[in-house]
Amino acid sequence: MNLFILHLFSDADGGARYKREFADFVHQVITPSVSAADSNPTEDTIVYPLVQMGPVNVTVDEHVTSRLFRSAPADALLYLASGYFNLTDNYQCSIVDQCTAVFRILTAAPEVIIAL
Repeated sequence: MNLFILHLFSDADGGARYKREFADFVHQVITPSVSAADSNPTEDTIVYPLVQMGPVNVTVDEHVTSRLFRSAPADALLYLASGYFNLTDNYQCSIVDQCTAVFRILTAAPEVIIAL
Protein backbone atom coordinates (compact mmCIF):
# COMPACT_ATOMS: atom_id res chain seq x y z
CA MET A 1 0.00 0.00 0.00
CA ASN A 2 1.31 3.41 -0.92
CA LEU A 3 -1.03 6.09 0.37
CA PHE A 4 0.98 8.75 -1.40
CA ILE A 5 -0.29 7.65 -4.82
CA LEU A 6 -3.91 7.92 -3.68
CA HIS A 7 -5.78 11.12 -2.97
CA LEU A 8 -8.90 11.60 -0.90
CA PHE A 9 -10.53 14.13 -3.22
CA SER A 10 -9.14 13.57 -6.71
CA ASP A 11 -9.35 9.80 -7.21
CA ALA A 12 -12.01 8.47 -9.59
CA ASP A 13 -13.80 6.56 -6.81
CA GLY A 14 -14.35 9.71 -4.74
CA GLY A 15 -11.69 8.73 -2.24
CA ALA A 16 -13.27 5.40 -1.18
CA ARG A 17 -10.07 3.41 -1.74
CA TYR A 18 -7.99 6.05 0.04
CA LYS A 19 -10.34 6.02 3.05
CA ARG A 20 -10.26 2.22 3.23
CA GLU A 21 -6.47 1.94 2.94
CA PHE A 22 -5.86 4.84 5.31
CA ALA A 23 -8.16 3.33 7.96
CA ASP A 24 -6.37 -0.04 7.57
CA PHE A 25 -3.01 1.71 7.99
CA VAL A 26 -4.10 3.56 11.15
CA HIS A 27 -5.46 0.36 12.69
CA GLN A 28 -2.17 -1.44 11.93
CA VAL A 29 -0.26 1.32 13.72
CA ILE A 30 -2.40 1.46 16.88
CA THR A 31 -3.32 -2.23 17.28
CA PRO A 32 0.02 -3.20 18.93
CA SER A 33 -0.51 -0.55 21.64
CA VAL A 34 -4.05 -1.72 22.35
CA SER A 35 -2.96 -5.38 22.44
CA ALA A 36 -0.14 -4.57 24.85
CA ALA A 37 -2.52 -2.77 27.20
CA ASP A 38 -4.98 -5.68 27.11
CA SER A 39 -2.27 -8.25 27.83
CA ASN A 40 -1.60 -7.08 31.41
CA PRO A 41 -4.94 -6.72 33.23
CA THR A 42 -3.30 -6.32 36.67
CA GLU A 43 -2.14 -2.78 35.98
CA ASP A 44 -4.27 0.06 37.36
CA THR A 45 -3.33 2.56 34.63
CA ILE A 46 -3.53 2.11 30.88
CA VAL A 47 -2.23 4.63 28.37
CA TYR A 48 -2.59 4.05 24.66
CA PRO A 49 -3.34 6.18 21.63
CA LEU A 50 -6.89 6.94 20.65
CA VAL A 51 -7.51 8.21 17.14
CA GLN A 52 -10.67 9.76 15.73
CA MET A 53 -10.88 10.72 12.06
CA GLY A 54 -14.51 10.27 11.07
CA PRO A 55 -14.17 11.47 7.47
CA VAL A 56 -11.83 8.52 6.75
CA ASN A 57 -13.78 5.98 8.84
CA VAL A 58 -11.38 5.85 11.80
CA THR A 59 -13.53 5.92 14.97
CA VAL A 60 -11.32 4.17 17.53
CA ASP A 61 -11.65 6.97 20.09
CA GLU A 62 -15.45 6.92 19.98
CA HIS A 63 -15.65 3.14 20.44
CA VAL A 64 -13.10 2.97 23.26
CA THR A 65 -14.56 5.94 25.13
CA SER A 66 -18.11 4.59 24.89
CA ARG A 67 -16.96 1.18 26.10
CA LEU A 68 -15.07 2.75 29.00
CA PHE A 69 -18.12 4.70 30.09
CA ARG A 70 -20.42 1.68 29.85
CA SER A 71 -18.12 -0.81 31.60
CA ALA A 72 -16.70 1.24 34.48
CA PRO A 73 -17.31 -0.46 37.85
CA ALA A 74 -19.60 1.33 40.32
CA ASP A 75 -16.75 2.06 42.76
CA ALA A 76 -14.32 3.30 40.08
CA LEU A 77 -12.84 6.77 39.90
CA LEU A 78 -11.95 7.56 36.28
CA TYR A 79 -9.73 10.42 35.20
CA LEU A 80 -10.03 11.38 31.55
CA ALA A 81 -7.71 14.02 30.09
CA SER A 82 -8.10 15.24 26.55
CA GLY A 83 -6.88 18.22 24.59
CA TYR A 84 -10.30 18.27 23.03
CA PHE A 85 -13.22 16.32 24.40
CA ASN A 86 -16.57 16.51 22.65
CA LEU A 87 -19.17 15.71 25.29
CA THR A 88 -21.74 14.28 22.88
CA ASP A 89 -25.30 13.41 23.83
CA ASN A 90 -24.30 9.74 23.66
CA TYR A 91 -21.43 10.28 26.12
CA GLN A 92 -23.61 12.34 28.48
CA CYS A 93 -26.25 9.61 28.48
CA SER A 94 -23.60 6.95 29.17
CA ILE A 95 -22.04 8.89 32.04
CA VAL A 96 -25.21 10.20 33.69
CA ASP A 97 -27.77 7.46 33.04
CA GLN A 98 -25.80 4.24 32.59
CA CYS A 99 -22.79 4.49 34.88
CA THR A 100 -22.34 4.90 38.62
CA ALA A 101 -18.58 5.46 38.53
CA VAL A 102 -17.15 8.87 39.39
CA PHE A 103 -15.57 10.78 36.50
CA ARG A 104 -13.06 13.60 36.51
CA ILE A 105 -12.72 15.06 33.03
CA LEU A 106 -9.94 17.51 32.21
CA THR A 107 -10.29 19.15 28.82
CA ALA A 108 -9.12 22.27 27.02
CA ALA A 109 -12.64 23.14 25.83
CA PRO A 110 -13.57 26.12 28.04
CA GLU A 111 -17.27 26.16 27.12
CA VAL A 112 -17.97 22.75 28.67
CA ILE A 113 -18.64 22.95 32.39
CA ILE A 114 -20.41 19.95 33.84
CA ALA A 115 -20.21 18.40 37.29
CA LEU A 116 -20.70 14.64 37.33
